[in-house]
Amino acid sequence: MKYQVENECILIKNLMNGDRSSFDRIYDLYAGRLYAFSLDFCKEKADAEDIVQDVFIRLWINRGSIRNTDSVKSLLFAMARNALISAWKAKTEMKFGHYSEADNIASADVSEQEYAELETMVNGFIDRLNPTQRDVVRMSRFENKCHREIAENLGLSVQTVKNALSQGLKSVRLSLGKHVFLILLFCGFVTLI
Repeated sequence: MKYQVENECILIKNLMNGDRSSFDRIYDLYAGRLYAFSLDFCKEKADAEDIVQDVFIRLWINRGSIRNTDSVKSLLFAMARNALISAWKAKTEMKFGHYSEADNIASADVSEQEYAELETMVNGFIDRLNPTQRDVVRMSRFENKCHREIAENLGLSVQTVKNALSQGLKSVRLSLGKHVFLILLFCGFVTLI
C-alpha cells in the first residue's frame, strides 16, 4: 500500500506538469471505482459513464490546481458526487420544471475539506466495528475485493465474509442514520438559511 501511495504522488506531480501517461494511469486506477460509485446512485450505465468522463475531463483541465499531492481519491469522488447531484437536479428540473424555491438553495458544491470531514465520520463508524467486520467492510468497499478474495486474505469462509459484510454495513448505515441531517447538510440538500 505504501508503494502505491508513493507511486500515486509521482503520478499526481507528473499530471500537474501535463504528463498524459500519468493522467492515463490515474484514470486506470480510479475510473472503475468512480463508475461503480456513480452507477450505484444514478442506476443508468450511460449516465455513470458520462459522470466518469466529466470527472476526468475536469481533472485534466484543473490539473494545475490540485492541492493534495498524496492522493486524488477524495478529490475524484467529491467531483463525482457533485456531478451526480448536478445531473440529478437537471433531470428533476427537466421532469418537474424549475421551481423558484430552488433558486434559494445554497450551492451543492461541497469543498474537499467538507468531503474529507464526511469521509472521516464514515471511517470513524467503520473503526467502531468488530475487527472482522471492519476488515471485511474496508476490503470490500475501499479495495473492491470480492467475497472470495477477502475470505482468502483473512482466512475465513466466504459465508463468514458475507455475514460480516452484511452486519458491518448495517451497523454503519444505522450510525449514519443518526447523522443524516449532517450528511444532507454536507451534500447541499439541506440549508441553514
